[in-house]
Amino acid sequence: GADVHHVARGMGLDRRIGSKFLHPGPGYGGSCFPKDTRAIQEMARDNGMELRIVSAVIDVNDTRVPKMVAKVAKAAEGDLRDKTVCLLGLTFKPNTDDLRESPAIAVLDDWLSRHPDDAEGWDLLGREQVRAGRPGAAERSFNNAVALGRGGDVAERLVNVRSARAFAVEPIGAYERDSDGNRTARVRVAVDGPVADGVRVGVAGARGEIGDGVLAMPVTSGEVRLAARPHSTLRLDFAGGAARYDPGASGAPWTAATGEARLRWRAPAGGPALEVRGQRMPLGTTPLLVVTEAVRTEARGSLDLPAGPLRLRGGGRAGTIRTTGQSNTRTGVSGAVVYPVGWQGELTVQYHRLAYADPTEAGYFAPRLAETIEAGGYVELGEGGGVVAAIDLGAGAQRTAEHGALAGPWKPSLRAWGYLAVPLAPGRDLRVEFEGYNAPFAPEGVTTSSTWRFVSLSAGLRWAFR
Repeated sequence: GADVHHVARGMGLDRRIGSKFLHPGPGYGGSCFPKDTRAIQEMARDNGMELRIVSAVIDVNDTRVPKMVAKVAKAAEGDLRDKTVCLLGLTFKPNTDDLRESPAIAVLDDWLSRHPDDAEGWDLLGREQVRAGRPGAAERSFNNAVALGRGGDVAERLVNVRSARAFAVEPIGAYERDSDGNRTARVRVAVDGPVADGVRVGVAGARGEIGDGVLAMPVTSGEVRLAARPHSTLRLDFAGGAARYDPGASGAPWTAATGEARLRWRAPAGGPALEVRGQRMPLGTTPLLVVTEAVRTEARGSLDLPAGPLRLRGGGRAGTIRTTGQSNTRTGVSGAVVYPVGWQGELTVQYHRLAYADPTEAGYFAPRLAETIEAGGYVELGEGGGVVAAIDLGAGAQRTAEHGALAGPWKPSLRAWGYLAVPLAPGRDLRVEFEGYNAPFAPEGVTTSSTWRFVSLSAGLRWAFR
């Protein structure tokens, strides 16, 4: 017979056909072609039409998978015992990690249906399902591999994926303090569990106290959360609830609705990344902010683009801070040049600029302008169920400008964040998080004065019931 590559090249020379999609393989896949061809077929049938060409395309594509498996068996002269088969290209096209409707995964599924004793195949399928954000399917695959005698790393992967998709409880204790003597202590309990493969729903409740050494004001909050990974490149997080503050003799108790929506998308193979986030939260971290009923509502977004060996990152935000008697607008922009250090870390040079529309006496520092220039570094160590540690450090300079005044001198600024997760037993992890600032202004939050230091520490135990 003819060489299919030669035939495809000849057909592609006809501009009415083109050569872009004329590539031999185990059939088409992905999130578009399979869905679209079936939709066209059903729409035609609903209107009393039978599109025989479309139906034939679907039928031929469906037969490619078993034919590919038969070709493998034929190449091995019908005897596949004690032979290792390698699958190259599991995604439906190059330069993506999208496994939806991947014909290669369909080939692997068909292969395993015919050779269910292939432990290595089950392990491979499970790892790809983890990468696609499908822990339930991955657990079944790893379980088959372990049952067939593959231990070691496979058994560890099975334990990890079972813990990741199990019902879990996490009590957390947190304490924070700033240089003005304000301090907050809080105890929080979160419960969550899977409702579908790649989707978790949870509830959380917290009780705390805000004080300054003289006043102490209780706060109670609760929320419902949803985390979903509908695609290997997409993560969605939603939360909604309420927080109630009691100023005691300084005012009447008040309740504020809280909410957050966050979308994170990252293209495969080091491509662009996008994050969009909206948030509404009370700023009750000091007694004065509780008395003035400060609530921030803000939207922000960031875009991360590859640029040769570097990445360029930019972002913007806009929102309001409402207190009794005032609504203040806050806007900001930021930019960074990032040098990735493998997949575990990065070095950055960053610029942040924030501005408040009006001055305020509601208990937070609201300069006309605040600028930050800093060099930073991030590193994350550990994976695969062991100890995980992450550190994010920054050092640079800041300057602020009061309303009606010129910008002041540049002053040193330092920040630090750290995270540590230590597995105590299968499904049980101790998690510790630290954050600290020594700077005139905090780009991510609100400060109470123009000379400000802040430190927070939290510790929690996540217990997964498998």
